[in-house]
Amino acid sequence: MGGVRKFLRHRDQNGNPFLNMHTIKNAQGSPVRLLSRGEIERFLDAHVALMEIAGEMNCRPKLAKARLTAAQIVPVIDDRGAGSIFYRRACFSGIPAT
Repeated sequence: MGGVRKFLRHRDQNGNPFLNMHTIKNAQGSPVRLLSRGEIERFLDAHVALMEIAGEMNCRPKLAKARLTAAQIVPVIDDRGAGSIFYRRACFSGIPAT
């Protein structure tokens, strides 16, 4: 959950949360916070993981990240900590939406 948690805390360039959770009640009546499949698909339509970019570039993620940094393409949020590194899909013409 660490990788998801950072996208719940941060906002995109328009001030909107990257991911929105909704709350339901479980069988005992306690609230449970969930991400919908549609919310995850919305995020993946707009963002691409460094691993996917590296695959398209036919190189390791570390080299892909260095090339992106040199081209002044930065992750959508600070990439330190747990979880995958994501970039705006609009920055990459060769990577189709999922």
